[in-house]
This record gives sequence, C-alpha cells and structure tokens, in this order.
Amino acid sequence: MPEIITHNFTLLTAAFTSHSGRIYIGVVLGFVLLLTLLRRSMMLLSLAAFPGTLLHELLHFTVGLLLFGRPSGFSVVPRRVTHGYALGSVRFANVRWYNGCFIGLAPLLLLPLALWLLAWRLHGLHGLQVQEMAWAYLLATLIYAS
Repeated sequence: MPEIITHNFTLLTAAFTSHSGRIYIGVVLGFVLLLTLLRRSMMLLSLAAFPGTLLHELLHFTVGLLLFGRPSGFSVVPRRVTHGYALGSVRFANVRWYNGCFIGLAPLLLLPLALWLLAWRLHGLHGLQVQEMAWAYLLATLIYAS
C-alpha cells in the first residue's frame, strides 16, 4: 500500500512541475471558483454541481449504512432551508455518538478520490484536449462537494 501512495505522490509532484500539469490544475481551480460564484443562482449551481452532490450524498448514505446509522431517506433535489438551500440530504434513523461524526465527515473521502483522479489524468498528459475539460470539471465538482 505505501508503494501506491509514494507512486501517486511522485506523479503529482511531477505534474506540479510540468507546464501542462500546472495549467490543468489551474483549470480545475477555475472550475471550483466558477462553482463558488454560481452559489448566487441556486438553479445553475444545482445543475452544475450535480455529480459532486450525488457522490457527496452517496458517501453519507454508504458510511451510514456501514456504521448502522440506518439511512431512511435520500434526496438530491435542492430545497430551501432556513439560511439558504440544501442541494441534497440523507436522513438517518440511528445516528449515535459512535457513528455520527463519521457519517457527517464522510464526504471528505471525496478528496483522496479527487487526488487519485488528478494523478491518473495527469499521468502522461501532453496538453489540454477538449475531453480533459470534462475531467477537470468532474474533479472540480468532487473538490467542491467535499
């Protein structure tokens, strides 16, 4: 396992030093900034952030299921809450002291996934093609949803 981590870290370090890698990371961060700016329009944000929102809620659901939180509801339909909007939600029937923190922090698992995806996309990258924009957008939604 440590060899995999070392290998991916080496790939990321090389990506940060390459010109195309820095541009790619800049595009990803630009998409994250765009998602942040879209917060003013809930309709646009809910559409633009949907892939990340879906994975965010699925992680709450999965960790809750594994830790006996008994998920009882799942939604990725945006709704108005007290101080704004919620892009999605998962309800649980058995949140306790031993599982609540893990269920709540589950979306942080999107960060290692985003890091792995970034290392995979940057491996052998020779320039920004159009298809890479879709991958950069997906990476940005993962980072935003974490």
